[in-house]
This record gives sequence, structure tokens and C-alpha cells, in this order.
Amino acid sequence: MKKLTQTASALIAVGCLIALCPLFFVTGYKPGADFLSNLLALKVWLIPYRFFLALGVLLIFVGIKKIADGP
Repeated sequence: MKKLTQTASALIAVGCLIALCPLFFVTGYKPGADFLSNLLALKVWLIPYRFFLALGVLLIFVGIKKIADGP
């Protein structure tokens, strides 16, 4: 049970990191602006960002599924 939980937690963590790592390649941040206008002004220069996001969501789903199914 403990090994299953560790594997599932690792999958969830890796899924989050894969989805968030490409966000280092963004532009449009304005230091004096509020959060919403910064969020709307973000432009991701990495074109296939959706593939990173899909892989991250898939890994998170597999991790949650492993925890839910149990041993």
C-alpha cells in the first residue's frame, strides 16, 4: 500500500512539473499591473504547449486513479 501511494504521489508531482515547466517561456508580464491583466496578457512562445499540458493532466489522472483503486 505504501509503495502504491508513493508511486501515485510521484506521478502527480511529475504531472504538475511537466505542465508548469514550459511556463518559464512566457512573455507579457507587467510588474505594475494587477493579476488579471497579467494573466490575460501572457503569451506562451512555446507553440505546442498543449502537448505538455495534456501529458501533465494524463499523469495526474493516472496518479489519482492509482490512489482511488487501492491495492
